Amino acid sequence: MLRIDLTQDEARAFADKIDWQNLLNAHERARVRALAVGLHGETGDDGSVWRAWMEAIQDVMTAIDVSLRLRRSIDGGAWQVVAITRSWIDYLAAGKIPDPFEKAATKGGRHRLAGAEQVNARDAVIYRHAVDRGLVNDAHPVKSLQEWFGASRSTIQAWCRDIEPDETELSAPSDLIISRARNAGSFHSEAGRSQRAIKRRDQKRTVK
Repeated sequence: MLRIDLTQDEARAFADKIDWQNLLNAHERARVRALAVGLHGETGDDGSVWRAWMEAIQDVMTAIDVSLRLRRSIDGGAWQVVAITRSWIDYLAAGKIPDPFEKAATKGGRHRLAGAEQVNARDAVIYRHAVDRGLVNDAHPVKSLQEWFGASRSTIQAWCRDIEPDETELSAPSDLIISRARNAGSFHSEAGRSQRAIKRRDQKRTVK
């Protein structure tokens, strides 16, 4: 998921790397694989092929997003991907969960970052790298991130281990890097409080 506050330079750098043919081919391979698994009812599937399809869709939608912002051309095949997601939204609007969504859901194992959560975590990692490079002055960056994000030290360290920011993200002005990290922390901690509240509510209902 791409952040909505990209600078023009960041958006252009991303757009320059868009390869529509590769994106659409990757999506088609992932789609065919997922549907083949569903059609033949393969056992032992942990949802990974379905998540691979979702990730391929995300890549195409991100390219569309940036291209629209910069008023660049969009390959006609990309709109077929939009049509697929539109059909799923129709199901959701009717109160039904699309089959691919259910099959893509992680069943146990390590929680995966997704959507806004992934963007927020990335902002934390960018801040940490910026401090290491001397772009931002902070004697205790992990402690700062813990405070802003309401996350444990091990969580912050895991993000830094799993996420690698690119040079374009680190070239943003230091004040922008700081404000993004603070805002991301606010969003993340608020989302965490909401999720914990929902979990407590559901547990109370279960007890009853």
